[in-house]
Amino acid sequence: MELETTDAPVGALSTSTSLRVLHCEDSLDDAVVIERALRRWRPAITYRRVTCEVAFREALELDHPDLVLCDYTVPGFGGPTALSIARQNGATVPFIFVSGTIGEENAIDSLRQGATDYVLKDRLARLIPAVTRALREADLRRHEESEARALAHHRRLLACVLAALPDYVYAVDLDNRVIAHSGRAAELLRGESAASLENVLLTEFGSRDIDLAAETAENRALMATAREMHNQERRVIDADGAETYLNVSKTLLRDLDSGALCSLVAVARDVTERIRLERAVLDASERELRRIGSDLHDGLGQELTGLSLLLAVVERSLGTVAPHARTNLLRAQELLRHAMETARRLAKGRAPVDLEAAGLAAALATLAARSAEMFGVPVRFDGPLAGDLPVDPFVAVHLYRMAQEAIGNAARHGRADRIDVRLRGSPAFLLEIEDDGNGFDTAQLSLSSGMGLRLMHYRANIIGGSLTVTSDANGTRIRFAFPAPRPAA
Repeated sequence: MELETTDAPVGALSTSTSLRVLHCEDSLDDAVVIERALRRWRPAITYRRVTCEVAFREALELDHPDLVLCDYTVPGFGGPTALSIARQNGATVPFIFVSGTIGEENAIDSLRQGATDYVLKDRLARLIPAVTRALREADLRRHEESEARALAHHRRLLACVLAALPDYVYAVDLDNRVIAHSGRAAELLRGESAASLENVLLTEFGSRDIDLAAETAENRALMATAREMHNQERRVIDADGAETYLNVSKTLLRDLDSGALCSLVAVARDVTERIRLERAVLDASERELRRIGSDLHDGLGQELTGLSLLLAVVERSLGTVAPHARTNLLRAQELLRHAMETARRLAKGRAPVDLEAAGLAAALATLAARSAEMFGVPVRFDGPLAGDLPVDPFVAVHLYRMAQEAIGNAARHGRADRIDVRLRGSPAFLLEIEDDGNGFDTAQLSLSSGMGLRLMHYRANIIGGSLTVTSDANGTRIRFAFPAPRPAA
């Protein structure tokens, strides 16, 4: 056997690290030549030569070689058998036949069976390049398998997270085709079945609760304009009439390399219980305000009235005696009348009795008249006749409070000379408050520390409506769109 030299590059693999080589070869002379060639290329190798199947199996299990070299014809132990055993023990370990009798047909068949390469003993100049390429390919395969295992692990982890999430989560590609989803999202989109939705268009589902055409259009608009949406509260009414409130956010995902938009992730959290608790708190607050108003009217108001009568009796008893004391008494009576008027106004403001007695329209008409008197600004009400617009009492209370807040803001802060209050029930249910005041910068609403408009937004969300505010130097317009009254069961 002749060992030729070659100037062919052997790649970028390090030649200083240790390499474990298992060589199945019955010829000692050939083994010495091959080992010498390997050590010249990489001095730090661990070389082991075997000549039978038992020793070959033992070396595979104990030494865990990085490279297997094998003669095709070993007496009592053929090369194909060695290849089969090696592939059972480690599919990524490079296996190279180094033989003088393999033949072209056997060589091709060996490559089909999983051999990495073959080198003829009379052409050993190819040995080191073949080994280098085989080791590089083995490293690449191990790296790819490692990445594949890591990816599979992350996919299982994501699947477990999505399955455990209490939120509705789904991701769609640019065509609105579902590429990932949580179990709750499957229930919402498809119904009770939580079967996989992947690779299905949103519009192909048959949800009873969600307008999937509108959902698809919204996704398209967000992706077309590269906008995101965060913390939007929405009311969903199912086929049975039950209300569900969702807090919805939608985020865009981009390709890490190109930065191109590739998908959209929608997350919806069920906040129904929170809304119910908030409603309960507001109801309790409203009841407490009414109790305070009632106490002002029935308690403090009556006591002040009694005190006024008592002072009148004292005035008559004084007659023309002690004119100085009579003057002070008249002043006390005047102060008392102002206190009684203040108590009446507070009582009416805290307890809108007309809201219960005649409905929302009558309560707003009374509010406009009382506000005009209180602030000295014309406040006009335009709306249906009393009883013509039946509104749910819960909704009516919040609309009344929002109108009260808007009128107060326009008169106190906007310095308005005119305030208009409009209530509409057709074609949409609307409450509008418009003034000709100074206006303000709506872009600064989120930075403002005032609670008035924040509370209006909150009340609008609570009743399932929406609030729109427009303002400029010519005045401010506040528009509440609220849901139509639901028919009685």
